[in-house]
Amino acid sequence: MEMTPFEYLEVAHNNWTLTMTMLQFQVTAWFGYLVAALSVGPRLTRFQVSILNLVFVVFCGWFMMGGRMSAIAAFEYANIARAALDMTELSSSRFGVVILPLQIIAMSVCLSFMWSLRRPKKK
Repeated sequence: MEMTPFEYLEVAHNNWTLTMTMLQFQVTAWFGYLVAALSVGPRLTRFQVSILNLVFVVFCGWFMMGGRMSAIAAFEYANIARAALDMTELSSSRFGVVILPLQIIAMSVCLSFMWSLRRPKKK
């Protein structure tokens, strides 16, 4: 049984909503990590910081890749619907080129912030 173009658009919309939800979770993780770094970062042991960093990197990586896959699926379903309605295709190439590097930079900034709190500069 074939889906109608409007059902494909609904699935595309649901995938795009999932992408935005994953991005929101990731932004929440960034700010949560920064709050943890500011409030307890200097008092944590090396082992505790290692565990915190590992959980943070895995969490961010999971949501980066999951969000990217949901966005790709959203564009694919939207293109199927648009082809059935004789419309031009959408291009998904710019999404990953812009969003993924920004996510990696934000995660790196969070990690370097924790590093700078744990290793203050000597005068």
